[in-house]
Amino acid sequence: MNQGPTVSYPRLKVLLTVCLLCGLAARLAADPVQGWWQSADSVLYVHIDDGQAHIVAAGILNPALVRGEPVSWSAAQPLLDGGNSQPELRTRPLLGLDLAENYTRQKKRWQGNLYDPRSGRQFQSHMSVVEGDLSIRAYVGTPMFGQTRIFQPYDPCRTYGDSRMVLWAGATAPVCLQTN
Repeated sequence: MNQGPTVSYPRLKVLLTVCLLCGLAARLAADPVQGWWQSADSVLYVHIDDGQAHIVAAGILNPALVRGEPVSWSAAQPLLDGGNSQPELRTRPLLGLDLAENYTRQKKRWQGNLYDPRSGRQFQSHMSVVEGDLSIRAYVGTPMFGQTRIFQPYDPCRTYGDSRMVLWAGATAPVCLQTN
């Protein structure tokens, strides 16, 4: 039984392999929300694990403002989640606390629940990177009545006057490479 000549398509094979690898690389590329982000008084560490975003309180000023008053703290006497509405959670340290719950990617942004340690409340929220900054909008009911906090990429060389930023040891933070 003659099957005819065998035709080889080496260019097609190469093209298909390249397309497959590019698609795989795009899926494995880091999401832009991942990384270290800072505001005037805190640092967040955002990482993605099994399709869930984790937003960790990764840096807190010392002394920190707690209900308008400066509070000094240490590793031995950490800043606690004292404002939590659930009494059993009031003794957990804030540094290293995962603030996100059920945070998943929905089209071009991440959505889920976000815990606010300042108020002790949980809010619906969404986050995305806008013009290089991390934008997190927290709200009750509808985003129209929410509040947005903007975090810039973390600058490990930044100074905070008389305060210092204490970082969570659970992840490796970028380090300042400037010499003075």
